[in-house]
Amino acid sequence: WQLNRRLGRGFALPLALLGPRLYAEEAQRRQLIWEACDDDTLWQHAMELATRLAAVPPQAVRLVRDAVDSSTSSSLEAQLRTEMEAQRLLFNDPESSALQEKTSRRFKEAAARRRAKL
Repeated sequence: WQLNRRLGRGFALPLALLGPRLYAEEAQRRQLIWEACDDDTLWQHAMELATRLAAVPPQAVRLVRDAVDSSTSSSLEAQLRTEMEAQRLLFNDPESSALQEKTSRRFKEAAARRRAKL
């Protein structure tokens, strides 16, 4: 289902029928995977991603994942309602608010450093 929608019939059919190797770089280029990395950096990169993901409040992870999953079958209006409700819930969540304040502070500090360089 996903191959044909993402790649088009001209690539999905031979891929499904003939099973050629699809290397990570090609899969990334065709947006079948988010990111590819070398074998020797895989573990370190995975741990960095896991650390970053662990810092995100669990409710935010669940709501964002659910919104992304529902977007493939929702109308624009329904998706906007889903995302608006998720934002409402997260703005009222203490963990999410703390993360938002921290992120906002880092963004402002980075912007000030950039302006100072100009």
